[in-house]
Amino acid sequence: MKSETKSNETIQRDIAEIIVKEIPLHKYLITLTQINCPANLSQIKIYFSIIPENFSGTALKILKKESKNIAQLLSKRRHLKRVPKLIWQIDKSHTKIFEIEKDLKE
Repeated sequence: MKSETKSNETIQRDIAEIIVKEIPLHKYLITLTQINCPANLSQIKIYFSIIPENFSGTALKILKKESKNIAQLLSKRRHLKRVPKLIWQIDKSHTKIFEIEKDLKE
């Protein structure tokens, strides 16, 4: 389990670096919050948050459009036998935390 976690962290870092270098995201900040992938890396589910939040739909659209390019670059970087399918999910947990904190202050 420990090696799987380390592998996921490495893949997450690689994907983040690819996004920073290859995808033009000038108006907002994307943070990869978590990834889930099987041992064979056939598909990778990537959770991300975005600031400001009102760009989440735009960012999701761009990431989906660039998925194939990101996956190919990841495959080359990690020397994978196959190109994984990337599945993007907006992580709304941070939004829920802020809403709860706001409610508690009131």
